[in-house]
This record gives sequence, C-alpha cells and structure tokens, in this order.
Amino acid sequence: MSIVDRKLRVFLSYAREDKESVQEIYQRLNGESWIAPWQDTCKILAGETWALEIRKAIDKADVIIIFLSENSVMKEGFIHAEMNYAWKRSLEKPPGTIFRIPIRLEDCEVPVGFYDLDERQWLDYFEEKNESYEKLLKSLKVRFEQRKELEDREHALNKKRNGIKARKIAEENARKEKKRKFFIEKNIDELIAQVRTAIRSQDWVFAQAKLKEILSLDVKHAEAQSNLKIVEEKIALIAVEKAKLERITREKQLAEEQARKERERQIAIGKLFHRVNGAMKVHNWSLARSKLKEILSLDAKHAEAHVKLRIVDEKLTTIAIEKVKREVVEKDEQEHVARKKKNEIKRNPKRLLSIIMLVVFFLIPVLFFLAASIITTINSPTIVSTPIIVSTATATALPTDSSPIDSMILLYVPAGEFQMGSEDGGNDEKPTHTVYLYAFWVDQTKITNAMYAKCVIAGDCDEPNSNKSSSHDYYYGNPEFDNFPVIYVSWEDASNYCAWVNRRLPTEAEWEKAAGMYDLVGDIWEWTSSLYDNYPYDAFDGREDLTVSESRVLRGGPWSDSLTRRFGVNPAYAFYDNGFRCAMDAD
Repeated sequence: MSIVDRKLRVFLSYAREDKESVQEIYQRLNGESWIAPWQDTCKILAGETWALEIRKAIDKADVIIIFLSENSVMKEGFIHAEMNYAWKRSLEKPPGTIFRIPIRLEDCEVPVGFYDLDERQWLDYFEEKNESYEKLLKSLKVRFEQRKELEDREHALNKKRNGIKARKIAEENARKEKKRKFFIEKNIDELIAQVRTAIRSQDWVFAQAKLKEILSLDVKHAEAQSNLKIVEEKIALIAVEKAKLERITREKQLAEEQARKERERQIAIGKLFHRVNGAMKVHNWSLARSKLKEILSLDAKHAEAHVKLRIVDEKLTTIAIEKVKREVVEKDEQEHVARKKKNEIKRNPKRLLSIIMLVVFFLIPVLFFLAASIITTINSPTIVSTPIIVSTATATALPTDSSPIDSMILLYVPAGEFQMGSEDGGNDEKPTHTVYLYAFWVDQTKITNAMYAKCVIAGDCDEPNSNKSSSHDYYYGNPEFDNFPVIYVSWEDASNYCAWVNRRLPTEAEWEKAAGMYDLVGDIWEWTSSLYDNYPYDAFDGREDLTVSESRVLRGGPWSDSLTRRFGVNPAYAFYDNGFRCAMDAD
C-alpha cells in the first residue's frame, strides 16, 4: 500500500478563540497528500453529536496536535476535556510514539504538569512559521513511519505462527529494548540540554523537574545528581526569601490599614465635634448628647467628650427641673386667677353682666368681619402651588433675623400656649390639646437647592437621593431651580444641614404653631425632629429623642391638606415630595 493510500490521520485540538490561526495550519496540512487533518468545523456535519464525533476522531487519530495559547491554557471548557482524553489515549501508545505534539501559537506559560505537555518538546509557531511547519512535518513523517513500521510488523506477525512465534516475539522484544534504550539515551540528552538552559536562565523549578526526570531514566547519572543538589539548595533559599518578603509586606499593609482607620476615626470625631459645638450653640442639648455618645463609641476615653457630656446632661436635667417648676407655678397661678374671678363674680353680679355685654359688643363686629372674609375667600380664584419658595404671611409686629451661613430669613415665634391637633382630622390628629412653647425662630422658607448644595460642597451633607423632581429630569444642580425647595432628602440629611448652619429641625409642635402664624402649609412635606407618637404632644415623653431610629413626623404637604395633617415615615425616606426647614431657640 502506497503512502497516498495510507494517509496519516491528524486531529487538531484548539480553543475557539484561536480558530483563525489553526485554520491556516489546517489548510497547509490538508495540502499534503499523505496527511488527513481533522478539524471540528470542517468535519462535523449538521445534526451529529458534537462531543461523540470528537471522541471518535481522537480514537482514530494517529497524531494529536494540541495548540497552546493563553486562551487554551487558562480557559476552562471543552478544550481541556479534549486534552485529557488525548492524554489517556497516549497511555495506550508504545513508549517513544509521537502521538501528542504541542504547538504554541503565542508566547504563553505552560503550567507544570499541564497534561505533561510541559515535559514535551513543543513548537513555537508564532516565531518562524515556515521553519516550525517544517519541523512539524518532520515529526509527522516520523510518526508516519512509526505507524507503517508497526502495521508491517503486525502483518508479519500474523503470518508467523507456531514455532516461529516465540522467536519473533523474542526478536521483537530485543528490538523494543534496543529502541527503548535508544529513546532513553535520546531523551536524557534532550533533558540535559533543557536543564542547562534552565540553569542559565535561573528557572530552578523547571530544572528540578527535568533533573528528576533524568534520574527516573538513569538513577546513577552523575551530572543530574550534582545539579539536582545545587538546584534544590537554590529553591530552598528562594522559598526562605519569598516567605520573608511576604511577611514584611503583610506587616506593612497591616500598619497602613491601621493608620488609615485611625485617620478616618479622627476625621469622624472632628466632624461630630463640629456638630456638637453647633448644637450646643443653639441649645439643642439632645442632638449634642447623641453626637457626644457617637464620639465616645469611637473613643471611650476622649476627655473633652466626657467633659461636654457632663455639661449637656446638667443642662438637660436643669431644663427638666425648670419645666416641672414652671408647670407647678403656672398651675398655681391659673388656680389663683380662677379663684379670684369666681370670688369677684360672687361679690358683684352686676360686674358679670357688664362683662357679658362687653363681650357681645365686641363679638358682633368680629362675626361680621369673619363672614365677609369667608365670602371673599369663596369668590377668590384658586391659588396653584408651585415648587418655588413658600410665601409667608409674616406678622409685621414680630421681629426677624437672618443666618450668617446660608442667609436664611428667620421668623420669630413668641412664647406661649396654642391649641395643637384637630377634632375634625384623622385619628392621629386627636385630641385637640394645649401646648406651651418657649420662644423660637423658624426659617421663612424651605431650604433651597442652592443652600443645600453649599453644605454638600463643604462635606457636611450628602447629595439628595435623586437630582430629579416629579416633573423635571434635571432639578437639583440645575441653576434654573436654585431657589426651589431641595427634595429627596432623608431625616438625617435634613438634621445634618441644620446642624451645619447652627440650627436644628423644628419639633412637631413648633412646626404646627409656626404654620398657624405664618401659613407654612403647601408644596411638599417637611421633616420635624419628633418621633411619630400619639397625642397629646409632650416634648419630654421621649418623642424628641434624636438617637432612636424609628418613624419621624412629616408635616406640611400640599395645599389641599389641613394644617394639622401628619404622618410618620422611616427616617431613611427620601422622595420627590419631602424637604425641610430649620429652627433655633430664641435667646
């Protein structure tokens, strides 16, 4: 049978990313009259089982060419399954058989033990392609001759029977032994050359592997024994140096991480102290206390924090005592006045009649005035709210002030009692009850986008949760809306801003009293400092605890809502319909 009739079956194993380079080699091999290359994209027909056909092709192959690249070495997938199966089939081949030929398509690292391909002589097709191709053909011709020789031998053995069988077997064994020794000697020479190259390039691990391979072929090989001792000493020294370097690196990284955490801790403490000082300046002792507690959670031995905490606790205690005393005095005064009026009425019935007539005299004009106002309101056109700063009906007799930080106009709310809640509203607005408040200041408008942006730039505030509004895709940060209320802010965002301008969020009671005086209802809902709880309102029942992470009260809302409308939401709530304004105690 001629060479042409007995083509060498060559299987091409490659990663899909290397298809173009492999296709070039396939075309060249296909042009050889004595080679029958097999590539999946050219041989597998539509409808055939892919994995089954590949296994069948490997079983029939005389040679497996394994194309190595970064993709095939590192990529997990079918290419590894092919290489593994080819390796198992190679174990069935006689020693010295050229069955798997590795070809590097690029300068890639072949891992040690990578299907023992690192132990075989490979071709570098990315350097001199023509030279590499000729070397490939040379190997294939050797394999071709091996197969031909094997087939001829098997054919001759089939003809020989009986008595000549033993002789032929002995001759064959002798030939195999001779061939084995030849290949052993040849392999040792090749391995020695690889070892010398590796030693020159100080590739000690590779040199060690090849030296052990030599000694597995010839345990008494003197040069291999001598070089192995030197190489192992080098490897041990490198391992010691590597461990030392890794230890030094870990210690350095640990020290840097500790230093970074300490810097962050000191920065956090500095920011908290800034807020403590601002809160103490406006007499917001509850906020100051919560921030001091945060400082002590970061540094339990912080002396200044302990000193200020004692001062704040004393202030809060004094306030509580003064409140109790004031309530006792007010109650006594009210009882005294009531008793006095009662006694006067009893002593002078004519005086009671005079008072009643006087009240009626003044009440009739007031009733006429109120009726006229109601009719005027009914006949007036409806006012449509816009997102711009809310206007106020400021009482001209009351003083105003301004903030030096954000230029906000502050409206004065005098001390005194007011009726809080509504019997006509929702269940959480009942009952109507009397609340006494000390004098305080409240922002004339809601905090605007431009005001809030300055706090963000200063690093004391986080940006709003969104830069959009309900009707505009670009709202926050747009100069067109600088004077419009900031929205998409959480309770903490609002608290941080107020602390930055040395003010605080108004309590729920403060907001309702100010809203009744200055017409604050409209546009959006506003944060208050108060926890959401049932009425009656009492600032000292725990609802003004700023350290509790529970629902906070939102007040305000659209023009359609009543003055007393309220609801509680999660402090993290930040949406298109909520903003805030600030307040501060009056001196």
